[in-house]
Amino acid sequence: MTISQLREYIYETLSQAGIKEYQSECRLILEHIGISNTRAMIYADAQVGDKQEVAVAIAKERATTRRPIQHLLGEAWFYGRPFFVDERCLIPRFDTEVLCREAIELILKMHEPKVADICTGSGCIAITVSLETGVKVDATDISSDALDVARQNAKTHGANVDFWQGDLLEPLAKDAQYDIILSNPPYIDPVERGELEPEVTEYEPATALFAEDEGLVFYKRLANEVDPYLKDGGYLAVEIGNTQGEQVRSIFERAGFTGVSVIRDYGDNDRVVIGQKNR
Repeated sequence: MTISQLREYIYETLSQAGIKEYQSECRLILEHIGISNTRAMIYADAQVGDKQEVAVAIAKERATTRRPIQHLLGEAWFYGRPFFVDERCLIPRFDTEVLCREAIELILKMHEPKVADICTGSGCIAITVSLETGVKVDATDISSDALDVARQNAKTHGANVDFWQGDLLEPLAKDAQYDIILSNPPYIDPVERGELEPEVTEYEPATALFAEDEGLVFYKRLANEVDPYLKDGGYLAVEIGNTQGEQVRSIFERAGFTGVSVIRDYGDNDRVVIGQKNR
């Protein structure tokens, strides 16, 4: 089978299964067996070789089980780095890079800041922020399984992150006084479960996806429980669902945060809310 023939096979297999991102996923599969997008175009008529069966098997399993491509490949790329992921944690999304970008900009203006990441999951936010700024990050998650994944990723990347198990802020020392606390908490309203793709509902942990009170419960808890952990003038920054901007802004303002801003992602949707604690 030539590279061109393999690509067409993967295209057809994935598209017929209803996978919308079949072209980008095909590129990922080919890269997984050592065929870059450039090579695929220049050497389209070259024989694939002994890795052909690997690519075919991945495409077949993706189509028949709808298991996420990141699980089949064993990695998800985030902020230019590969992160190991499986069913124990949420798969990092491209839009979450906006939260990291905003946090990094703030941190680089601070002197020896203390940083925490709540609901760390795979650890992608904490690890990225630590590597990009050089600061140590404290990270928490209620799931010991997710923390096992996060620790593996931190070790792989050599990131200076300490992980703690517990509910939201609870594992942190109450006198820690952080300069910035970050979180990508669960925020999907459970009534929306039926609208999600099987890749999400069947293979990602529900505890990392769904939140009561129309998806807002964790924003309310963070905004109202963070005060003892945050320095005067410190920041709380969270990722949000694309329809939750004004609701979360209002939650922050009612909790006493000032200068609350809603930041849009690369698709021009509301994605991050940042507020500052009164000095």
